[in-house]
Amino acid sequence: MEPTVPIKTGNRWLVALFAAALLLHAWLVFFNLKMPYLSGHEFRQSQTGLITYYIDRNNDFSAFYEQPIFGKPWVSFILEFPLYQWAVVWLSRATEWPHFLAARAISIACFYLALPAMFLALGRWGLDAGRRLLVLCFVLLCPVYIFYTRAFLIDPMALMFSAWFLAGFLRTMDERSYGWLALTIGAGIGAALVKNVIFAVWMLPAAAYGSWMLWRDWRAGEGWRRPALTVWWGAATVGPALGLLRWWIAATDALKESNLSTTIFTSTALSQGNWGLGRFKELVSPELWGTLVERWSEAIVKPWPLLPAVIVAGMVFLPRLRGKIAGLALVFMFSQLLFPWAYALQDYYFYSSAAFIVAGAGLVAVGLWDSRVPRWLAGALVLLLLAGPVQTYWGNYRLQQAIVSLGKHAFTDNIKDITPPGAVIVVAGYDWASMIPYYSERRALMIRRGLENDLNYLDRAFKTLADETVHTLIVGEEVRGNARFVEFATRVLDLDPVPVFRNGFGDVYVSRFRLTSVLEFLASARNRFTSDTVFPERMHSARRPMRIPADEARRSFPMISPGPVEVDFEFGFAPASYGGEAVLLAHSDSLFWLRPAESVTSVEMEFGIIDDAWTRSDSKTNGIEFVIFVEDEVTKRSRSIFRRLLDPARVEADRGLQKVQVDYVPRPGERICIAALSNGSKAFDWGYWRSVKLR
Repeated sequence: MEPTVPIKTGNRWLVALFAAALLLHAWLVFFNLKMPYLSGHEFRQSQTGLITYYIDRNNDFSAFYEQPIFGKPWVSFILEFPLYQWAVVWLSRATEWPHFLAARAISIACFYLALPAMFLALGRWGLDAGRRLLVLCFVLLCPVYIFYTRAFLIDPMALMFSAWFLAGFLRTMDERSYGWLALTIGAGIGAALVKNVIFAVWMLPAAAYGSWMLWRDWRAGEGWRRPALTVWWGAATVGPALGLLRWWIAATDALKESNLSTTIFTSTALSQGNWGLGRFKELVSPELWGTLVERWSEAIVKPWPLLPAVIVAGMVFLPRLRGKIAGLALVFMFSQLLFPWAYALQDYYFYSSAAFIVAGAGLVAVGLWDSRVPRWLAGALVLLLLAGPVQTYWGNYRLQQAIVSLGKHAFTDNIKDITPPGAVIVVAGYDWASMIPYYSERRALMIRRGLENDLNYLDRAFKTLADETVHTLIVGEEVRGNARFVEFATRVLDLDPVPVFRNGFGDVYVSRFRLTSVLEFLASARNRFTSDTVFPERMHSARRPMRIPADEARRSFPMISPGPVEVDFEFGFAPASYGGEAVLLAHSDSLFWLRPAESVTSVEMEFGIIDDAWTRSDSKTNGIEFVIFVEDEVTKRSRSIFRRLLDPARVEADRGLQKVQVDYVPRPGERICIAALSNGSKAFDWGYWRSVKLR
């Protein structure tokens, strides 16, 4: 099957075939493009989306971004440099497209920009333009390059940079051009920082070519100068990228080590058990390779034996192309040996390496096209080879891509509805999949699988959230039966021990401080919940003060300065508007505690009783006693520094807004309690505080 026809014949047909493949790829990629559902490893896409959301929301374009799924510090879980996410935010702002649509546009553009680099790299093998385009037809119609080219993933951008790195490396080493060197350095830096796992794969052929050039120069026997120059040029292409990558890893490792939940993602931890090389027993396990070939059937062609069959046939019957086909196949296989389980469990990982094996199939097609086989038959066989990947895409990825869904679920909408903006959710039973924090738009502490049984870890992790409002706990199916975890988490996080609702997604617990408002919302919004949702009956539980984190104090108590550290409202926390001013309702009995600064000299308070409480024609309030206590935090002994019973129904001076300033110099270990207490009966005790300030 060696070529007998001139090598450049039939190019117009190959150009037409490439144009058809390009149009088909675009048509398939753009199908259902505006559907928000992140089909295909939604957990990974939502993680990228979450980073993008907080970059945009916070207008934070620093390299060290928030990815709030593992608790505080929010910037501890940093893997890739956020160039892709920045591009998505910029495009979204410029076009007013939602993030997911801007992300798909960036991914598609990056893939198409990678094709010229592949075209240039193939030229190193002496293929003319038409035959290079034929090889690229196989890249275009590879299922993984159709489906995941429209994904909210960094992989297309990393592929673009990596392809240009390889093309630039080949030209730099061949021509010793500083212009190509500059392009190669830039592309290498981009690839290394955006996703170094993909960069590592594309460095394999570069390393092989550089090694071959060095061996050739050494064998020439012309002294050390020629090999030394080859080493210098080779090092110059990769040195800056590897240097910056080393800096990035060191900087992000330090951040990961600052969070108990992210230490397993440091470079040291990831290198233990994740690299395939050196783990011979695992690399030859039937379980691994059985899973890998399943991924081949999804990402490249089904049934999977077609893939090695085409490659082997090419090496047997096309000796002129045998070495090139084998080299491409080796890069594909070796990439999986580097990260075997990453490829086995995540089909999108083949976005990094599938180009090599399908390019090998493309070379087989080139050999067919240039063989003794009649041109019409060769063309039919080439089309048959291309039909396999398209059919594979249609039987799997197309079905996922056709799903009509907004992505978010009623459950995440429910979490968003009951959790105030700025509050934190804790999630157990979902490992570290980001869908819940992404769609609910709330920062999260996600308890990684198995850690729900480690109370020491939980205690330390929960303490990092002491200055945050932990409003909602979601306990998934795998953990909901773990009574020990639920009791510990609800007690330490100051949550009500009875879930406000439960369904197939999990049990949902909320802050005691917000319980009343959540229950009121649930009573009025039952139609927003799925039919399998259960709202458990609630039993009366003993009252105890509720801790208020600093951010909740600022958000919920703007009329109190400094914000309260604890509250105890018998009838629930209730901000309101009265007389055109924001007030805090003080239905007896209501108490809150403040921690005074050393510089405090007085307490200023504006308070009163709502007119409707005492002007009613029938039953009315018999008065509310407003008291300021000073309490020793250790001994719990207290003394009052101000008392005033307001009884507006009987005393005219007690009507309307009251103002008082009480001199007070704090002693070490003291805090202040502001209270509205009943005067025997709590009926119609509708008091309020308009302002409480420590001066």
